[in-house]
Amino acid sequence: MTEEKTYIVHLYFKKSLHIGASRSGVGIEATQEFIHSDTLWAAIANYWSILGQAGGVSFSEFINGFRMKTAQGNDSVINPLFRMTSAFPFTPEGHSRIYWLPKPSSVPYSLSSCNAGQAEQKKKYGKSFKEKRFITKETFQHWLLFNSELGSVIDCEEMAGISHGSLRAQATIDRLTNKASLYHSGITYLEHQTQSIGLYWLLRTGDKRVELGLREVFNVIRDIGGIGGNISSGCGELYHYEIADVDESWDFINNTPDANAFCLLSLCYPRDEEQSSIEPIAFEHVIRKGWTGSLATGLQKKRKTISMLAEGSVLSNALGGGIADVTPDPVKTPEWRGVHDVFRNGYAFLVPIKVNSED
Repeated sequence: MTEEKTYIVHLYFKKSLHIGASRSGVGIEATQEFIHSDTLWAAIANYWSILGQAGGVSFSEFINGFRMKTAQGNDSVINPLFRMTSAFPFTPEGHSRIYWLPKPSSVPYSLSSCNAGQAEQKKKYGKSFKEKRFITKETFQHWLLFNSELGSVIDCEEMAGISHGSLRAQATIDRLTNKASLYHSGITYLEHQTQSIGLYWLLRTGDKRVELGLREVFNVIRDIGGIGGNISSGCGELYHYEIADVDESWDFINNTPDANAFCLLSLCYPRDEEQSSIEPIAFEHVIRKGWTGSLATGLQKKRKTISMLAEGSVLSNALGGGIADVTPDPVKTPEWRGVHDVFRNGYAFLVPIKVNSED
């Protein structure tokens, strides 16, 4: 292991995505315009297992880089093989890109009690602050620094080129009765503009082999696989990806002057020993459920349902997070016995943030 290094990974999709959302309607599989870190990690782990090894890292070493049994029975290591953010959108702006990040759950300077213009800002822009799910990288930086009124800026920010909410009718056939049941899948569409629109995520690791391993994995995903659901229907297909060092414009992820809290850019599943020390300032939970989705077996079963801290949650203390064992319950799902364990990545990717503790 060497000094930790941070990379940025760009993913360019051919057309559409189906990334299951935890909240959906009756008969509708909802979708969202970003990929949670545990879903992306699961895709990487699946294809890493198919390859057997990537970048000189065997799958056994890969999985043990996140899960290592200790004498106390803890399945999570303190320093995983790598930490990763969720995959967020980037959109075109002229010849450059706009990077979008999750809106922090903390109160921004515009609406803080320490801002003399709080009442006016809240009256004019309170609704915009409440409705926005993503903000631009530049706005995110000012939110972290806690030094600018952002109302008029946020009010004008629009994510162009990515749309979700469209529905695609699909049918499933009952194997016993041959009766068809109709349901609808939500689809996220990405306007096809070469290298100007897609999703990106940040990766932090101290192992140089990880970059090479990810290149091998994403080569396979691009050539024969996909990310998310409905891959057989053309969703989640990659036509290109890039892995590069982050430039100085991302320095804020490591340093915010006078920071007194931390903002999550990934999901987080606190380890058992961290549960009693969680000090949330403003947070949201997200339910993680679904099917096993393993490429190693044709048997697909419901995995255990868990709750994680969501992207944008703000904490007083730095949580490390860990791996979650969501292997199907052997009592409820005895047919899964002897297949393999199933995990979700809940390691935290934190950035420092300044907040007013009085808000």
